[in-house]
Amino acid sequence: MPAPVTARTLALLETGAVASLGLGLLLTRARPAASRAADDRRAATAVHHQTAFIDQDRDNRLAHQRWTDETTPTRAY
Repeated sequence: MPAPVTARTLALLETGAVASLGLGLLLTRARPAASRAADDRRAATAVHHQTAFIDQDRDNRLAHQRWTDETTPTRAY
């Protein structure tokens, strides 16, 4: 009698392994789309921060140039 029980047990284990593998494949296919979306959001935020940094740098240079022009005496030749 132990032989049929062992065969059933093996069949259940194989079925569980196949179902687990199928679920794993399903989840790994769904994850990259969400991961790509998160990566795209991070990239958009990084571009926004870089643009703001560049704009701030430009504004600082213009303010410095304006200050230099105002405080530097002009020479008459």
